[in-house]
Amino acid sequence: MAINIKNLEERIQKKAHVVDSNTSVDDLTDMVEASLLLTGSLKTYADSSELPTATSSNEKIGFIQDIKAIKFNNGKEWVTTASGEVAAPSGPGVAAATHGRQGISFGYYFGGGPPYTNQIEKFSFTVDGNGTDVGDLTQARGYVSGNSSTTHGYATGGLTPYYNIIDNFPFSVDTNASDVGDMTVTRYGHGGASSDDHGYSHGGDQPGGYNVIDKYTFASNANATDVGDMLVAHGLYVNGNNSSTDGYAVGGYRPSPAAYVNNISKYSFTSDGNTTDAGDMTAAAQGWSATAVSSTTHGYRHGNATPTIYNVIEKFEFATDGDATDVGDLTQTRYQTSGASSTTFGYAAGGVGPPSFLHDRIDKWPFASDTNAATVGNLTTSKKFGAGAQV
Repeated sequence: MAINIKNLEERIQKKAHVVDSNTSVDDLTDMVEASLLLTGSLKTYADSSELPTATSSNEKIGFIQDIKAIKFNNGKEWVTTASGEVAAPSGPGVAAATHGRQGISFGYYFGGGPPYTNQIEKFSFTVDGNGTDVGDLTQARGYVSGNSSTTHGYATGGLTPYYNIIDNFPFSVDTNASDVGDMTVTRYGHGGASSDDHGYSHGGDQPGGYNVIDKYTFASNANATDVGDMLVAHGLYVNGNNSSTDGYAVGGYRPSPAAYVNNISKYSFTSDGNTTDAGDMTAAAQGWSATAVSSTTHGYRHGNATPTIYNVIEKFEFATDGDATDVGDLTQTRYQTSGASSTTFGYAAGGVGPPSFLHDRIDKWPFASDTNAATVGNLTTSKKFGAGAQV
């Protein structure tokens, strides 16, 4: 159900029919109130906890400053699309994000090992705590990469054997994943990035290294297409960040000639093409098996092996090309973690540290200030080489 804000007043004045048979009078009232936000006359609240309660849960609505969203006091959130429509999420209490790059409700960890697992688990962004098992991928595998739309998490590729699978699973219900397509090449240790409409996979190994940038659509189940190349051979264990306009390939290990990579390169979401050089990581953050998360303004990379193992958290700015800076530390020295991004925090889950100790801990650190991470929970099992998503 959706209605165009630009025509909302005219529709109301003409007593137009509600846009579908499931829309109630309260829904229309909510849309009117939501439209008031765009004219600056809707009340704002610092966070969701300030929303007043009501007998009818859809009577109270406000603009929540900390997540920059219109939200009802029953937990629903309405979002404004590029076409000017306000859309209501399905299901009671299901919060919708405007894109899949940062979440407001849950982070996900899937795949990994050893032994390689098909487990999908999730942990809360709103309350610090442990992960819970919510479903399975179609195949048990590690070295997998993750993407997020507003409605689904995606797991691409992986090992063993070499896979080209694209799995997805819904955020609205805890259930197993489905095989919805294939990448153009089988690979593992690749990076992922998400635009509003597409998932991207770049780099990886099978073995020998790939420079391919694949993309696939979120709107329909289909195979990926090759849309460009990485001009720097990031190879194995390359990371993926995403701004609202670009995907980023960061670090990695080039098998031939053998070298650790500190390059930050980017490619456009608006037009298919190759990467361009955008900067470098520091010496401590170059190399393989780090993990990436993204705020709205910066890309982050945490944990690393060169082969020295680091706990470094580094960030680089999306608005201007440039090198990364060291902004904090994980709670333990480790690499091969998985990452998830909320609107306010970066998360690092699992991993392995010296000499070969597997971790189950979930760390988080704030995007608002440069500081060290804190442990906020644990995965159901200790593992590495998994991937993450968020909603």
